[in-house]
Amino acid sequence: MIPLTVPSPVAAPATAKTEGFLTELGAQVEMQGRLIRDHAAVKDEIFSQIYQFRSLEHEQERAAVTFGVLWRPLLALESWAGQTDAQRAALWHAISDTQGENRELRLQLAEERRARLELAEIVDNMRRGQEPRGDV
Repeated sequence: MIPLTVPSPVAAPATAKTEGFLTELGAQVEMQGRLIRDHAAVKDEIFSQIYQFRSLEHEQERAAVTFGVLWRPLLALESWAGQTDAQRAALWHAISDTQGENRELRLQLAEERRARLELAEIVDNMRRGQEPRGDV
């Protein structure tokens, strides 16, 4: 036969001690859970900042490369800013003259290319035994 145990309406000292221990243990587990969540949030924030820092490093490298490409014009602008109005005007005219010369040279090159193509067409026609066109 199995003995029957009837719970007593009065809490035994061991039961009260156990309940107190469990309550304290639950509070510690809850506190540890909050600490873990806080730690995870801090870790996520740190990783976010590291990612942002790496992005900034990448942008800084791109800016350095871009600056490397643009340093001459920047130095020219800096130099330009230090010139007197007369010097700036003289430099502006020199730049304008150079641009005009470049434009003329491009036109001459285009004419020479056209003439070469026409000559190549004439030579090609002569090789084929055809008469040159009348518009040449």
